[in-house]
Amino acid sequence: MVERDAMGQAARRLHPSFAIVANDGPPHAKTERPEAIPHPLSPNGALIAVIEMSQSSWLVAGIVPGVERQPLKKLDPDKDALLKLLHRWRHEAAKAGQH
Repeated sequence: MVERDAMGQAARRLHPSFAIVANDGPPHAKTERPEAIPHPLSPNGALIAVIEMSQSSWLVAGIVPGVERQPLKKLDPDKDALLKLLHRWRHEAAKAGQH
């Protein structure tokens, strides 16, 4: 399916890391070049948690900024215990100098 813009022209979606750069040629002679953009989920700046949920238990794995180990914790299905664990990991990241 081709998307159309307001004037009925075929529209093209680009990945946000690409930019259209005009050159000295005619308007239709544009080139695409990748632009370096920071990744929003860099392990150095974000606490990343993956949760495997079942009815009997939750398995929580994490990447905590500034902490070399990759924690893994088995919990009973309890949202308060999960939040407590995530807050603890966030505190460990802050202690290691990460925000």
